Amino acid sequence: MTKVSVLVAVYNTADYLPQCLDSLLAQTMTDIEVLCVDDGSTDAPQLSFSSMQSGISVLNLLS
Repeated sequence: MTKVSVLVAVYNTADYLPQCLDSLLAQTMTDIEVLCVDDGSTDAPQLSFSSMQSGISVLNLLS
């Protein structure tokens, strides 16, 4: 079981998302999960997700 879950709201945050996710994944605690919630962004945050390493889950609420 994961000790810490971090929820990241990603509505129109494509410009800032890579820096945010890099920071979360660089934490010294290794037993974390990062859950990104995209609820209808219009700025294509999925491009940021495709370049990120594993350990990030993406929840698309609207398609």
